[in-house]
Formats: sequence, structure tokens, C-alpha cells
Amino acid sequence: MFVLRHVTMISATAPVLAAALLAVAATAGVMAPPATKVMKVAGVVNANGGIISGSGFKVAHNATGNYTISTPDFTRYPAMLVTPTNATGVLANVQSAVCTSSGGCSFIIEFMIGSKAVDSAFSFYATSTTL
Repeated sequence: MFVLRHVTMISATAPVLAAALLAVAATAGVMAPPATKVMKVAGVVNANGGIISGSGFKVAHNATGNYTISTPDFTRYPAMLVTPTNATGVLANVQSAVCTSSGGCSFIIEFMIGSKAVDSAFSFYATSTTL
């Protein structure tokens, strides 16, 4: 078993650093992971659920403060970052990220001020990696 105990960060781009870590792992007898495909989508959505910018996704405004972002091209290992825009004190919470075996992932997002659900415009970035 190979355990990387210390990494000294140098000024390098992410691909260079990843290649260096894989090279270290390979010399230690660790197999490199299979090739991956990274998919990503980003957008800006208004408080009513309308798409202001971005493509490759759909939005549903389910209820006050509750939205679903659907990404048909994602397959598995989803992650999302959400930022409420033009709002003070609004917290964004990605409630779930679910992918189907036939393809596509859905993210349920909720916006709250304290314990009260509120509609909010937001921007997001989502990614999915397949093995």
C-alpha cells in the first residue's frame, strides 16, 4: 500500500501536479486510475427559475426557495457549488445530487434566511466525473 505522507506545493498547473503525483504513485507500485472524463456546466438563474445565462441544463422552480437543476449529460460523481446573488443573509444548500443509471443528474437546491425558505437568484457550477 502506498501512502503519500507529504506533498511540497510548487508553482505548477493542476495537470502538471496531477502528472507528478501519478508518476510518484507509479514508481511506488500503485496503479494509476483509469482515464476519466470531466463534464461541467455553469449558469446564472433568476429567482423565478429562469435561465439568465449558461446552457446544458434545465431548471425547475419547485416551491418557494426550492429549485432543481437537471444536467442530462452527467452520469455519476456529481458535485455542485451554488452562490445566491443580490441577497443578504441567504444561505444556499444543495439538498441532494442524484444520477440515474440511464444518464443525467439532478441537484435539488434550497435557499433559506434563518428557518424561512426564500426565492433567490443564484449562480452555480456543477461537475461530474466518470471512470
